Amino acid sequence: MPRQKLTTLKPFSYAGRSMRTNTDFEASGRDARILVAIGKASYQTRVMTAAPPVSVPAPSPISAPVAAPVAAPVAPAGPDLDSAGVAWDETVHVSTRLQNADGTWRKRPGAARVTGE
Repeated sequence: MPRQKLTTLKPFSYAGRSMRTNTDFEASGRDARILVAIGKASYQTRVMTAAPPVSVPAPSPISAPVAAPVAAPVAPAGPDLDSAGVAWDETVHVSTRLQNADGTWRKRPGAARVTGE
């Protein structure tokens, strides 16, 4: 296996040498994998240099038209109605006023069925 360049993360002994933290050394591929796995060393990476800055053209003054915000539907001033036009009733429906997927009021568990709903 090819040898790997490593840097120590913690002091330890390797190949008869006492290694200090942040010491660069080389190890076999198998040893390198083990030392990295147990957290004693990390692989060395190349030093990356920054690329020269790239000039970005200024945005054009003409932009796409902005859509007008859509107003939320206004709730009726009267009693709360569901999609079937049934008013919310605290004796039949849950107190949190949750609605089913079809837009009807969620029934309270054990509530008697009312024939008008």
